[in-house]
Amino acid sequence: GNDVQTAICGSQGGAPQDWTDANDGDAVAGYCVHALFKALCPTGCGVDCAVALLDSDAAAAQYATVMAMTQPTGGLTCAGGAAAGLCATHVVLAHVCPVSCAGRR
Repeated sequence: GNDVQTAICGSQGGAPQDWTDANDGDAVAGYCVHALFKALCPTGCGVDCAVALLDSDAAAAQYATVMAMTQPTGGLTCAGGAAAGLCATHVVLAHVCPVSCAGRR
């Protein structure tokens, strides 16, 4: 099946949602300061398409932290997750690590 949800980062009106700030006029940073959110919603965070197709070790490490996974010193990397066989069982990791997880879903 298709595990891609193309509208997840958009707004209800169909236009991309701007997640780069708090959208309320103050100086508080938005969700895009988090590597995991930025990797999951690259269009809404203004990430160049070429960059969005690369692995994000920072997002992999944040995902492992959120999921309370045991991590090596320095955090989980995309290559480490792929080598451990995590791409097939962790769809989010496979998404933020498209290069390392290619063919391993």
